Amino acid sequence: MTSEDVPQAVLDGVAADAALLAHHGIRFVGAGKGRAVVQAEAMEVMVNAGGRVHGGLAFLMADTACAYALKSIGPGGVTQNANMTYLHAVEAGMSLEAVAEVVKAGARMASLKAEVRAGGELVAHGIFNFVMRGV
Repeated sequence: MTSEDVPQAVLDGVAADAALLAHHGIRFVGAGKGRAVVQAEAMEVMVNAGGRVHGGLAFLMADTACAYALKSIGPGGVTQNANMTYLHAVEAGMSLEAVAEVVKAGARMASLKAEVRAGGELVAHGIFNFVMRGV
């Protein structure tokens, strides 16, 4: 996945999301052919009362990667529902990577899967359903 392979619709989405991504320290890595990757460093300000990074960061990364994966093959959509499973706690300072793939995209709905890893270890995974734009 090189920068030349990224569809313009995805690049437009990344540009529109720039403030949100920057606020959470999320970096767009690439997207194409129904797949997308984003990365982030878990920051100290994201630590919750339990002393671990809030799971919302992994969710945001997975959801964002899913949106870009879907845009890489068509008009994109919006999240209708999601189910996220957390497997391991994340500590501040850990490097995270979310990889999303389109499982099936139809005219009205799309199903995607995402995995979030820290140092190669799976820390969370989820299934996301999107309503296609214009429906």
